[in-house]
Amino acid sequence: MKYFGNDLGSLHKELSGIIRKKGKFSEARELFNKLHSQLHSSAVYGCGDTEFDRLMNGINGQNCGSALWELWHISRIEDITAGILIDGGGQVFSADTAEKIGSPVFDTGNAMTDDEILEFASRVSLNALLDYRNAVGRRTREIISRMTDADVKRRFPDEAREMLFSSGGLIHHPDSEWLADYWLSKDCAGLILMPLTRHQLLHLNQCGQYFAKLK
Repeated sequence: MKYFGNDLGSLHKELSGIIRKKGKFSEARELFNKLHSQLHSSAVYGCGDTEFDRLMNGINGQNCGSALWELWHISRIEDITAGILIDGGGQVFSADTAEKIGSPVFDTGNAMTDDEILEFASRVSLNALLDYRNAVGRRTREIISRMTDADVKRRFPDEAREMLFSSGGLIHHPDSEWLADYWLSKDCAGLILMPLTRHQLLHLNQCGQYFAKLK
């Protein structure tokens, strides 16, 4: 059952169908913006209420539970893949960001145990996490706005692997390391499709499922 963005899957399918077609990236970018805007709060695109806003309506730090980890996880992955890989620059995240959020980890959280996720959820500030998520969304929007057709099939240099680990985005644990191989097997279009859009859809649906149990 879908708990988030019932109509967004069709947008993703449409985006998948044209993103690598020659001369179609401007159109693909419009579709990306339409989809990406719904995965973030209205503050990112300056639009009306989004699917994300509706998901978070009435939710606070006390009743978020493990959904806080879901929000952290998709925000960190968006930050890492858009900033470090597609842009080739750096991430929004910093030690100061972690301190504001109250996070004991810097990476994507893939290697965390269930107990660690519950501990994480008990410590993290939802408001600070949402501020970080907004900053990541705005940065991604800006990065995609600068892309051209020539970037769509661009792949990443060998040194990008080390950047994923030295940045703290990934850690040397089997449940984290595989992401480097997965991401680096893709081109820019592949990362736009997964994880920048579809990955977030999947995890936000899990958040919706969790929140539905609270009502």
